[in-house]
Amino acid sequence: MITSLSQRELDSLLLDLSSTTITGIHVSILYKLKVALGLIKPEEPVKVVDPFQMLGEVDDELRKVLGIDTVPLLPLYNFFLGLKMKAGNPGPSSMVLLF
Repeated sequence: MITSLSQRELDSLLLDLSSTTITGIHVSILYKLKVALGLIKPEEPVKVVDPFQMLGEVDDELRKVLGIDTVPLLPLYNFFLGLKMKAGNPGPSSMVLLF
């Protein structure tokens, strides 16, 4: 990422998955991806971080496996629920199990 922002030639393409709500991943797809990669068992839930769009939380383990170059920068407020988010807490979240 720093190389790209410094306008130097990259050795690979940058991958952004879920650093913002625009590049997020739906929980149903996230669930299938994590099961397929063996990161979770089929009975394990995934975490919803945006209830309006039903976006799932991309954790550090998935970022490492996929080589994702970005981390989420979360807003101070959840605009859908109108709740202020706390440091270290991505906001109102639910654990869901999708098949």
